[in-house]
Amino acid sequence: MVSSFLVLLVSLLSTGSTYRLSAEQNLELQETCGRMRGSFTSGEIDVSRKFVEGNRASTLEFPWAASVNVEGILTASVISPRHILLFNIIEMDPSNGTLSIFDDIALTQKAECDVNDLLLPEEVNKYIEVDFVAKQSAVASPQVAKVIVLDGCVKIDTFKPMILELAEDLQFDENHRAICLSDSEDNWNTTEEFSVFGLGPRGKSLSTAKFAPKECSRKDSLESYVECAKPLNESQGLCAGDFGGGAVAEINERDVLLGVYAEGNVQCKTDPRKHREPEFINIGHFKDSICRQTGICVDVQAFSTTTTTTTVESSKKFTEEGSGDSEETDSFDSEESITAETYERMKIKESSGSSAEDFSAHVKNIHIHIRLDDEQDV
Repeated sequence: MVSSFLVLLVSLLSTGSTYRLSAEQNLELQETCGRMRGSFTSGEIDVSRKFVEGNRASTLEFPWAASVNVEGILTASVISPRHILLFNIIEMDPSNGTLSIFDDIALTQKAECDVNDLLLPEEVNKYIEVDFVAKQSAVASPQVAKVIVLDGCVKIDTFKPMILELAEDLQFDENHRAICLSDSEDNWNTTEEFSVFGLGPRGKSLSTAKFAPKECSRKDSLESYVECAKPLNESQGLCAGDFGGGAVAEINERDVLLGVYAEGNVQCKTDPRKHREPEFINIGHFKDSICRQTGICVDVQAFSTTTTTTTVESSKKFTEEGSGDSEETDSFDSEESITAETYERMKIKESSGSSAEDFSAHVKNIHIHIRLDDEQDV
């Protein structure tokens, strides 16, 4: 007797469907992320040439490194063929609630809230250019389709992850890959050292330096998910252009993104020993929000192929306070999409960290198992 499970995914979103990886795509991503680096010789990494930011790095060493051009070059990380991760660049004028990019480009269209996450209007997309640091010849730069600030409706500041959703998939190959995401906040402090990569003040050369976790000197004024680090070599540091770069550690033979560089030194010509302490966003803290918005779920069972998930997101207007206290609207324009797929049962290894129950705090799950038997008419 052959049986399978019919999986129905129904999503209602107030601003149109956000692209999410399917369960099958996510499973493939979790199996391949952070694994395959391009092979390189010692001659391709000039370890003798020192930058303020660190050692010269080969792009083959960081195949997930991305550059984001918004009024200047920022560093970012490729986390799926459709998604780029960096820090929040949106600011809000507290006097009138107006949003802007770097307090420079004012936005005229309204943003909306999806639970706690801020969905930015389409006008933002045209100001953002993104690509792999190792540009692919004869491949056009991808277009940004949607910008999401996680927890941006709770509070807007630099210490929120920003996700750039692309209009089309990036082309992955041996030298262009996605990095794995941290599955726990604890990974930051249990890692002895990690590499931080960035493009530096000129935005032309990728560099890297080794760091170790340390307690933040201003921890009393920071959220719990803000982390700090110190360079292992005091002559190295971070600077403008490195913002958005990833703190990467090897965990279980995978390269894992522990954090995103969000605040720190901007005086690139000063002695690194006098630099402001670098501050990072702990990505493990936001893993469930990333899963819900993108389908990139490090806890694979939170997005199981054997369950039916019905997600209805409340439409909230973004207010000056930017909090979850915004009014929920009873009716809104929505686009309903129903996708039916069949999969054979698959055995998925349970990962560490939060369970599917933790994830369900923001998503209402309805489990529907429809048995399809060859010997029985349905």
